[in-house]
Amino acid sequence: MYRSVVLSCWFICLNLTPGILRQSLAQDTGALIRSLPSVAPHENELTQIQALVDVGQHTEALERIDMLLQRSPDMVQARFLKGVALAERGQVNKAIVEFQFLMTKYPFLPEPYNNLAVLYAQQEQYDQARETLLKALETHTSYATAYQNLSH
Repeated sequence: MYRSVVLSCWFICLNLTPGILRQSLAQDTGALIRSLPSVAPHENELTQIQALVDVGQHTEALERIDMLLQRSPDMVQARFLKGVALAERGQVNKAIVEFQFLMTKYPFLPEPYNNLAVLYAQQEQYDQARETLLKALETHTSYATAYQNLSH
């Protein structure tokens, strides 16, 4: 089972088992989030978009994310949410592009590496998934989700 994480004020874990993608919510406002630009002006909008993703309304979520990114193109939380919505919608190649962009722009965040690894594992590219998880650990040596994914 691989886990991917959505980064915003909340973390959503996508648990991957062969052919099944499930979601579970967990509250977390760790130091990593606090190190990013403030989302306070957009917190309500991000919450609403997150709710759309949670119930599978990916088209509407993606439209709202794109509008938000037009106003705030550097909002990592929105771009990350876009990658998750694309992945859940089955647009894996577009999701991969989003996570790769985040890895380039924010190389200190382990979550994009982790989610990219999950997508690689879905495509049975296990060596690439493992390599990407190791890169996640280089950014954050105590990132438990990457350790969990490496153990599978």
